Amino acid sequence: MDNSTYTTNDLRQTLLDTIEDLRAGKIETKKAVQVANLAEKVIRVSDLEMRYAGLMVELSNKQTNPHNIKPGAMTLAITKKD
Repeated sequence: MDNSTYTTNDLRQTLLDTIEDLRAGKIETKKAVQVANLAEKVIRVSDLEMRYAGLMVELSNKQTNPHNIKPGAMTLAITKKD
């Protein structure tokens, strides 16, 4: 995996460039739709990470934690198929 860092400004610029390329006829509508769909997925993951970080801060600030949840990296559930 590439170690490049991307920001919301990069995502915004990519989307604006895609719109301009579409208007100029440099790319097909199908590609623009694919870029938009990928951008939506990036935004959803970013939102999930922000909500998780907020939950970790909230848990670390509470006096009681009945489920003993410890702040740390977000774990994604992996379901094993039989």
